[in-house]
Amino acid sequence: MRFSDNGRCGRSQVPVFRWKVFYRPLSGEIMKVVQIGCGAVGLVTARHLMKSEKIDELVLADISTDKAAGLVKELKAEKKTTVKKADASDRAGLKKLFKGADLVINGTIPRFNENVMRACLDAGTNYIDFAMGDEFDQFSLDDEFRDEGLGALISMGEDPGITDVMAMSASKKLDEVDKIFVRDGDNASVPGYKYVALFSPDTLIDETLCKPLIYRDGKWDRLEPFSGEEDYEFPAPIGKLKTYFCDHEEPALMPRYIKTNYCDFKIALDPDFVRFTKMLHELGLTSSKPVEIKGCKVAPRDVVTYFMPKPADLAGKVKGYGCVLVELHGKKAEKRKRIKMWTLMSHEDAYKLSGMHATGYLVGTPGAVAAIMWADGKIKEKGVFPPEKLDSEEFLARLQQYSITIGQSIEDL
Repeated sequence: MRFSDNGRCGRSQVPVFRWKVFYRPLSGEIMKVVQIGCGAVGLVTARHLMKSEKIDELVLADISTDKAAGLVKELKAEKKTTVKKADASDRAGLKKLFKGADLVINGTIPRFNENVMRACLDAGTNYIDFAMGDEFDQFSLDDEFRDEGLGALISMGEDPGITDVMAMSASKKLDEVDKIFVRDGDNASVPGYKYVALFSPDTLIDETLCKPLIYRDGKWDRLEPFSGEEDYEFPAPIGKLKTYFCDHEEPALMPRYIKTNYCDFKIALDPDFVRFTKMLHELGLTSSKPVEIKGCKVAPRDVVTYFMPKPADLAGKVKGYGCVLVELHGKKAEKRKRIKMWTLMSHEDAYKLSGMHATGYLVGTPGAVAAIMWADGKIKEKGVFPPEKLDSEEFLARLQQYSITIGQSIEDL
């Protein structure tokens, strides 16, 4: 998503759904995949796809090809994988790139979602991405994808993505769901850096400065940025962290598939980062609107993010653990219950697995798993759909094949 100066931003926009419920099986397996975007997340996805026997041909495309080319060389995947230079803002170029592919994976930032999706329609290919954006309601293309017999799986990352699937799984263990809490916690540290973002710095600024969406009593509402400070206890070895309401996809999506009275999302943030970001915003330095300075036009935010390290460059330097968790309150056999499901991974372990930190691994792996499920005929949905539409048990079982384990606890309330 991107922050808009009118304050109406939010990757958790409330979309208008127009579902036409029917299923049409894929004809044959996915043979060719094109992936646009090869940053921290995309490199993880690409690594899995290069190793998968289900994918016969893979094209990796990015505005900068060095890292993708390096990965192909590392895995000795030249026979299977081609690297091409591409601009995600060039729809005509994307159509040409996507032609003949069975599936496109969009590993770019959300501002390019509309362009990539429309190029998929132009080329006649299925689609996966990792996050929603506020510039465009992706569900508005539902009819067009259905009419073409194509599927577009959106928000298939860590959170959103794994969180949505865990919530669906947990909800099946209850007779009634009253509340859903989604929490993202990380105790990462990077020697030599005070402020880092393990995913797009641009997206982090958006998420924290936008008015966060929550769902309560049958309707959606917006709160103030950085509100709802809460000390939340994450699974060991992370422990207690300060969390804040954050604008995210889950409160927009989960209540549409799980009957509940409440849903929110909070992320753990260092209090110093909160103060620093507030100051930047008050100074106008988080604006994406270009200003003219000494004859040169520049967006203040671009200057700020330029001086932050790129997430892919932090691989091998990050210490600590990352965790996403869902907590559901409800009833089972007339007894009040609390169910928690989570995944937890150390950044060091993720680096050994993929050459990337845990955030990149946990966001990038679900997209690859979904692509392989599609190739196996396990995803048959058409139109635009979120992770809630997947077979939750099938998906979570497949994640564990990639060292992403799912923890669970059930307690009486």
